[in-house]
Order: sequence, then C-alpha cells, then structure tokens
Amino acid sequence: MFFEPGKVYRDYWVESVLHTPFGEWALALDEAQDKVYLQHVPLRKPAPQSLIDQYFSLDHPLLVPYWQVYQESEALVFVRPHVHVDGLIYRCPTDEETAAKWCEQLSQLEAYLQNRPIPMKIVYVPENIGVTEQGDLRVFLCGDPAYMQCDFSDRDTFRRVLLGKKGKEKASPHNDDVLQSSAEKGTSGKWLWGLGIALALLVLVGFVVGGFGLMHLLQRFEVKPVPARTAPPEQAEADPQPDERDAEAAPDPAPSEDASPPTQEDVEQSRTAAEEFISSLDQDEHQQILKKKARSMTVLPGMEARKIDSRPGEITWEIEAEVYHSDGNMEGKMYRTVFRVITVKENGAWQVKDAEVTAEERL
Repeated sequence: MFFEPGKVYRDYWVESVLHTPFGEWALALDEAQDKVYLQHVPLRKPAPQSLIDQYFSLDHPLLVPYWQVYQESEALVFVRPHVHVDGLIYRCPTDEETAAKWCEQLSQLEAYLQNRPIPMKIVYVPENIGVTEQGDLRVFLCGDPAYMQCDFSDRDTFRRVLLGKKGKEKASPHNDDVLQSSAEKGTSGKWLWGLGIALALLVLVGFVVGGFGLMHLLQRFEVKPVPARTAPPEQAEADPQPDERDAEAAPDPAPSEDASPPTQEDVEQSRTAAEEFISSLDQDEHQQILKKKARSMTVLPGMEARKIDSRPGEITWEIEAEVYHSDGNMEGKMYRTVFRVITVKENGAWQVKDAEVTAEERL
C-alpha cells in the first residue's frame, strides 16, 4: 500500500484508500482542508520530465484537471480536484443512442490527446470516466502506454461495454454481429470505479472503486457461471412408493460421468469458476447475495479460496474477499466478506450452482 489512511502524503492528509487495476486511489484533504483525489499509477519505466510537464498543459473540458504530478519510485502520483460525478459503471448497460453520444464526445478528447507533443491515450474503462449532473462526461486518467502500466483498451470495445456486451466484434461473411470471445489475463479486475471511482472508495468505485465501481473482472472463460439463487428451490412432493414388483423390474440407473472423485484438474477449474463468479459480482444482476442495499459494490483482487467439501461432480469453496460497497459520489464502506460457493460439473464444464454470504465484517 502506497497511501495509508490517517497518514500524510506530502501536503495531503489521506482519509481513505482504494486499490484498483489502474492504480491506487485516495481521498485526501489539502492544507486548506479541501478534498482532493490522489492516484498512484505504476510505470513500466521512468517518465521523462517532458511527459510530466505535459500533464500541466492539458486543457480540455472532458478532462479532470491535473493539479500536481509527482515522480515516485516506479510510479507517478496525480493530484486532482474533488469533482461530483457519477461513474459510467453505474450507467451500464445503456442504450445505443447514449453510448454513441458518449463515444462521440470521447472521440474529440481522443483526437486532442493524440495531437499533443507526446501522444496520449484515454484509459477506456467505465470506472475511469464519469458523468456530471448536467450530463457532461469527465475523464480522470490518460497517459502514454509506453510508460504507464494500464490496459488502455479502445473506444469500440468501450462502446460495447457500455451496451453490456462482451468480447469484440468480428467481421463474418455470414453474420456481421458474430462476437469473438476473448480470455482475460490473470484475475486482476479490469474495471473498477469501485475499480465503482468508488471499483467503489473512493466511490471511492473503488474509487470507484478506482475510478467509479471497480468494473471488475471480465470472465476468463467462455462459459458464464450460473447465477446464484437467493432462495432454496421448493421441495417437490415425493412420488408414490413403487411396489416391489416395479422396483424389481426397474433397470439400474446408468453410471454418471461424474461418478469418480474430482481430479486435480477438476479442482483447479472449479476454483477458477468460483473465484470468477465472486469477482464479477459487481456486474452480476444477482449481487443481492451480498445482502446490502448499496448502489454499487466491488470485489477487490486478492481473494482467498479454501475447499471445504468435495464429492463426485460437486465442489464447495469458502472464499474470503474485501468488498467495497458504494452509495455514489466516491463514498462507501469496505467489508471483509466470506462467501460459500457451490460449483458443479455439467456437460464437462465447472460452473457455479449456488452462492451465499456466511460472514461479513466492516473494515
């Protein structure tokens, strides 16, 4: 952790901190007791002074101003004003018309950044972009991919995210709308503005959670887990007991393909399905299993999974993770949450059958 709550970073007193896939965010107070945003962004290599100076010269209505830029060891720290915005993470999915309007605005900023002495790009994730009460977009982070360790993505992919679609469009002589699924690298969340900002803490989503709700993690597999049920299924009435002759005549049931104990490969695939399900709760309509009424939530990276039950075709996991709950405008609370996740093997693939919260502690 670079920032520490209750500690001072240079001239700024840190109130709260949130880790996101595109940097560590903090809500802080300056010497005049005004709120500011701090963001610690890792670098691939030291940034030249000309790049740092360029941030101060950026002047575009869509960009949240850069008040200060500090060069730290293998990172840059940005200081920006506290602005009242609603993360786009909260507006997804949206309609075609709205997505087109937002992308048109962003194309203007994109052209402006590309024409700087050192060309820059927008970090195209909903957690990094917000909208004001007047409907104007605001973008936090931009930079040079040669120096900054961020997944900048692109405007077309971003448009599809706004529409609630996954993958990229792929031209096809038979169907122009065929989607190309893409696996994600690692388990680090690609979206946060609470990472909600604040994945979020900032909403802060994560600061958002990172911007606005950390948007968490994209699925690494093409098979989407089955959503968790909020209530157990009703018990069906028992069928009448067959008489002994029927029982004798009934053939033995066919052996199940999952009759053998899970292999090590099964365990690994089951764990991946369980972790990805929990990581994607910020996008899942069944996130009510968290039993919270927060407007948005984000599961932060670094969860711990422990196998607590295993039988043919079914493995149960206990997963402990930090979850950021946000009510909007970079305000929220962090909880240490324990999940119980049941995975089953169906048609050769492991997926989530059920999930619930078994314990929760506010941090």
